[in-house]
Amino acid sequence: MFGIMEQTPPGSPPADVPNSYSDFFHPPRNAAESAIWSFDSTTNEIKPQWVNTNLDTPTHFTVVSGGNVIRIAGDVSAYEIPVGPAKIVKFTFVPA
Repeated sequence: MFGIMEQTPPGSPPADVPNSYSDFFHPPRNAAESAIWSFDSTTNEIKPQWVNTNLDTPTHFTVVSGGNVIRIAGDVSAYEIPVGPAKIVKFTFVPA
């Protein structure tokens, strides 16, 4: 989920920081990351990169599922089991 949160350093694992998701859905707080986006200047693609607690950086995909909800998933097939079909999408920077 995307939400409002205190910033975390790029490349760091999830941290116990104030965030709107935990405040609304799951008190007490869940660990979160804010600096998850990278930019590929060759392709102009903007990609998500979650860092696991053990500092692994598995491949993640931006997906759109029912109701045009944008989320990030590491295993799209596993993600689809509880939520239904999802499409992998790419965010691309288009210079003005």
